[in-house]
Amino acid sequence: MCSSDLFDAERDLDPAYYTLTPEEVECRPVIMVAHGSILPANKETPFPYVPLQKLDVTGISLLINGHVHDGHGLHKLDRTYYLNPGSLGRVSRRDLKLGRTPTVWLVKWDGTDFSFDELGLKSALPPEEVFLEQAGEDGADNDEIRAFVDRLEKGLTLEEASLN
Repeated sequence: MCSSDLFDAERDLDPAYYTLTPEEVECRPVIMVAHGSILPANKETPFPYVPLQKLDVTGISLLINGHVHDGHGLHKLDRTYYLNPGSLGRVSRRDLKLGRTPTVWLVKWDGTDFSFDELGLKSALPPEEVFLEQAGEDGADNDEIRAFVDRLEKGLTLEEASLN
């Protein structure tokens, strides 16, 4: 079964949204790909998210989500694999992301179980070739713009998006 639902932040924060219907539970394997911000137990973020442990993953063989750009790798909850591969690009100049190598995951199904291989992108440029040096970076000559960029990197709400 495939859903063409558009991203809905409120719905994606409802753990019940990720629960399978009785018909879906009968399928094998069940792979759910969701945009929602789902985090495993050992991860935290200042953004709204759903803890993986709060989801009813009954019947889901593999849950892949991608809202969180940092990537949280592969985890297992009960009989369900959880994978957040992270962003393919570098989306922030912050030190946390500068050392990260963008990766893709190769997922194989052998008829009974999955195998997973994380593959670093050899074509990914080093951060210093991706991000340009910004004028005034050392002193942040425009505090209003610096504050706006900081809010962007932390995940500002629509109301906070204005520079006014």
